[in-house]
Amino acid sequence: MTDAEPIGRKCTQCGEWKDYKHFSWRSDRPNKRLTSRCHECRQKNHHENPETARIKANEYYHNNRDVCLERDKKRRWRNPARCLLLGARWRAKKYRLKFNLTEKDIVIPLFCPILGIPLRMGEGKCHSNSPTLDRIDSRKGYVRGNVIVISFRANTIKNDATLEELKMVWKFYHQLADKLKAKP
Repeated sequence: MTDAEPIGRKCTQCGEWKDYKHFSWRSDRPNKRLTSRCHECRQKNHHENPETARIKANEYYHNNRDVCLERDKKRRWRNPARCLLLGARWRAKKYRLKFNLTEKDIVIPLFCPILGIPLRMGEGKCHSNSPTLDRIDSRKGYVRGNVIVISFRANTIKNDATLEELKMVWKFYHQLADKLKAKP
């Protein structure tokens, strides 16, 4: 190789020769070739044309729905706390509630603290054992110290609860209120 031959690839948008690390691999191709635009140009284009980026993302989703659903399912299984956080952020924005949570604020126990049932992620839909984020005081919003992870069943129990289930909920929140009062 001589000094005149550049190492890397030429970006089709900015026209600069850049090292291979500045390009992404296209996994949607059988030969997994590099993208034609560098990371910087792709990101710049995304921020300058958000509507076009949204349209392309929607087209990709509709053309590859099964792949996207499978990817999202794996993502939920890998990081359920992030899924709960994103859902809470969306609801806080929709209902204009306060929000200051991070992933570290969401601790998912092995068992529902109210009903004692094991918590596990669902296959795309919520089921009784799915972990959900509950606001202790619904007026405060999704803020640190005001959320707890409980089962979907415990979170929706007010709709069709038995007397025993209501007693368990009452007992849990009564104890939780005592603990919060005892903290300095």
